[in-house]
Amino acid sequence: MKRIVELLGEVSDVLYVTGGEPTMRSDLVEILKHARKSGIQYIAMNTNALLLRDHTEIVDQLDNLVISVDSLEVGRRDTVLATQPENIQKLLDNVRWAATQQKARGFTLTITSVLTPGQIADARKVRDFTYEIGAQYSCQGISVERLPSTELPKDPSTTPSSTS
Repeated sequence: MKRIVELLGEVSDVLYVTGGEPTMRSDLVEILKHARKSGIQYIAMNTNALLLRDHTEIVDQLDNLVISVDSLEVGRRDTVLATQPENIQKLLDNVRWAATQQKARGFTLTITSVLTPGQIADARKVRDFTYEIGAQYSCQGISVERLPSTELPKDPSTTPSSTS
């Protein structure tokens, strides 16, 4: 991984770490530190945040921490977390914690949502929550076979009279 980071540093000054789940790597902090030494100026990481507070030193290496949150509801449609309500609460607690760490640790927190038909109201709640905790919000429409969903614009909650 260090050699890969060095090669990336030769052609780019940005590193975006994704997964699987990056926080599962026991050597992640070491890799991120090595990235800085290799010329990487901007490091962002996308995580589900479940292990984030077990490895708080990770955020010290980041410029942007990106956490995926599609809904605030315990019974949400997420096929993995919906069966683990305790992890949904842990996720939200870790998001709140990360929001409080931004200034002191020098990173920006961005919450992302994937917009899917039937979940527009959920995304709006996530957006409002994000702004309440002082983070940035970003969303994207779901893709179907690498194309934008044709069903998303048909969702009744996307009509101008129902937007907020």
